[in-house]
Amino acid sequence: MQKGSTEGLDLFWKLGDVKNDKTRLEVVQRLLAKVNSDRDDKLDMDYVLTRLIRGMASSRSRQGFFLTLTELIRRSGPSSYSKVMKLKEEHLMAKGTKSEEGENACGHLFVLGALLRSGVEFSLEEKTSIVNEIFEVSGKRSYIAGSAMAILKDFIERSEKSEDKNVMMNAYKAKYKNGADISSLNQAWIVVVLLIKWPKFFAKENATKITDSVLVDQFGKHMKECNVPLASLKIHPGLKEIIRFLCEKEIVHSFWTQHVGPFISKESTYRTSVAFIMLSYVMLYLSSNDRNTNISSFISSNFVGASLSYLSRRNESSDEDKIILGIYENIIKVAEEAPETQVPLLKVLLTGTGTVTFDKVTGGSLIVRLSAVCSPMSIKSLGEIYKTAAEGGKKKNQQLTFHERLFAIQQFAKLTSHSSLTGEVEWKIESLQFLLSNVIFQNKKTTPWNSATRIQAKNAFFKGLDIKEKSFGNTCKVLKETLLFANNKLGPKSDALSSENKKVWMKMTAVVKSISYESDKKLSVFLILFAHMGFQLFHQPEMAVEALKDLHICYEKACGEIKTSVKVSLGDEENDEPIWTEVIVDLLLSLLSQNRSILRQVVNTVFSLISPFVTTKALQTIIDVINPSIEKEEEDEDEMDMDDEDVDVCDETDNDEEEESESEEEDNEMQQNDVNEEIRKDIKSALGDGAVQSDTGSVDVDDMDEESMAKIDEALANVFKILCKKKSQNQKKKEKKDAIAQIHFKIRALDMIDMYLSRPSNPPPTSHVIYLISPLLSALEYSLKISTINSEKGSIVSSIK
Repeated sequence: MQKGSTEGLDLFWKLGDVKNDKTRLEVVQRLLAKVNSDRDDKLDMDYVLTRLIRGMASSRSRQGFFLTLTELIRRSGPSSYSKVMKLKEEHLMAKGTKSEEGENACGHLFVLGALLRSGVEFSLEEKTSIVNEIFEVSGKRSYIAGSAMAILKDFIERSEKSEDKNVMMNAYKAKYKNGADISSLNQAWIVVVLLIKWPKFFAKENATKITDSVLVDQFGKHMKECNVPLASLKIHPGLKEIIRFLCEKEIVHSFWTQHVGPFISKESTYRTSVAFIMLSYVMLYLSSNDRNTNISSFISSNFVGASLSYLSRRNESSDEDKIILGIYENIIKVAEEAPETQVPLLKVLLTGTGTVTFDKVTGGSLIVRLSAVCSPMSIKSLGEIYKTAAEGGKKKNQQLTFHERLFAIQQFAKLTSHSSLTGEVEWKIESLQFLLSNVIFQNKKTTPWNSATRIQAKNAFFKGLDIKEKSFGNTCKVLKETLLFANNKLGPKSDALSSENKKVWMKMTAVVKSISYESDKKLSVFLILFAHMGFQLFHQPEMAVEALKDLHICYEKACGEIKTSVKVSLGDEENDEPIWTEVIVDLLLSLLSQNRSILRQVVNTVFSLISPFVTTKALQTIIDVINPSIEKEEEDEDEMDMDDEDVDVCDETDNDEEEESESEEEDNEMQQNDVNEEIRKDIKSALGDGAVQSDTGSVDVDDMDEESMAKIDEALANVFKILCKKKSQNQKKKEKKDAIAQIHFKIRALDMIDMYLSRPSNPPPTSHVIYLISPLLSALEYSLKISTINSEKGSIVSSIK
């Protein structure tokens, strides 16, 4: 080394310390420039080679030193071989501790890798020596073998001469003397790499014959006995390449069905985890045709049972869970591309080792997302699976629990609103009849619901009524046929309704039978209302009875008005008695206030149909909900102070009244005691000097002058004024809940106004539009004045536009 090369020496330290590729390449270029420099401070070639080769034994500097050594060998040409091999033997073959010997073995391997990576055309003997040594070093430490195969893989893929094939064949035969037996993952990897480069590599007479079937059998046998740590297996590049090769050769199906699928078991954690890893690669590399054809073979009952065992732990951070979820993501894509795979997939997931409560057990939404891409035929098959389970089907020769049956019937009820089943009227009628038979009227063939699930099961029928048909005629047909079916079930011996409610039912049914939805669309809106209110007799009989009374009156008025062609105008308001649309609107608002999704759907459907008959008085009824009175405003300004985050306006779930628990009552008593104590302290403070009491515990007011009395009166008035404003925690909670419910109610009422104004084919009268402007502006002013949620303001602005 020449003098004045301090800067060059520093480059070696920098090369070992750099953390990113860009800086590393810059240091390598500067170091190479110092070697090739004509200046006095140039670095000696032998010294640089020695430093680089010795540095290969250090994991800290290995990457940068490998790059520099490879480039130096490339620039030096074939003559560098003997020098590099000599330095390697001098500096990397010393004995020491196990750790030191392991580091030296790694350095040895990467020096050999630099020779091959340089691309220099060494002689046949030199290449053979390098490859043989790489095979030899790979066996010194298990963690070195993968890197050794990666170096050989790079050499094989870049080989262009036929002699390289002979080099690899001789080296392979020398390393693996066990014939066609594959004893390790790395051996299987190098076999696949050789077959990809030279497809007939193992077909010659003087070589070990490894056909496709032999490879499948040998690799499958090894993977059954594989003991590579899972952490290493997940990042092993060889496993991924082997699976890709099997997929491209279209032999992965036989490999899976013979050697992997049958042996997946939730009792064998390691083997199952290995199968999950391999299946993730199968789903990645399998051709779309093969994947769509054989998907059911890969997603076997064994796989589903094992994946349920993993996912039910709800540990989303585990690697196994991520792998399984990734596989299921691919399943959804397959189901969307190949409809013929949908039914087999649904069956294996929901029956056998699967479970009808798959989404509930795993805490995910796989079945929901899978059903979203399913064809109508597949959805019907899914419905049959749920029906069988709801009726008490067996799982592993054991009867399903009530909660499994309940989940099944709830999921089945949701299918009536599935987008792919729009227009499937007969299927929806049969489905609602099934729900009626199993949750409203007891099916004698099935086990009765227990007390814990009976009410929830009944709610499933009302969820099923949300059929979402685009055709009004289809909606009427489904409801009418379902109602007539219920009427046949409601015989004299049925206890589904009380005797009084049965009379109400019979009267309602008679009206529904008389309505022809095919010929009279205007009157048939009553069919929808009568049907839904009739069904509510099984759920909320008191509300339904009152609603049906009003409906009968409205129906009679509507029949008279429509027959005489009464025109809706402002003049209608001169009548003291409300016309039928006004009563209907009032009823619709009453249904909206109950915060049930099916009733909201009914309101939207009916209101859109009666919009041409709506009067200003009916509109005013809606406005009264949106725009509260001035007196109410003053109260609301104190009570309603909430952010957007406090309210979920899009909540479509049915909300029932919450009952206060005994613990809440105890809290109330404690809070009351605290309030009483506060009252005593505040009054005592207000009395001041007058608080000094006599022996009887009372204040002697005769000893107080008029000025003191006036001060005490004023102080006590302030105390009681403050106390009137104090509320318990439960009172505040209830008021906040009521305020949120009121905002929801207002927004839904605004939706009715928006629906009324948005009728391009039959726009509302101009007088009605003008009538609405002022109250809507007032409502907007009020919502801006108080602290309310943005959704309400947005709904008002939308209506004004």
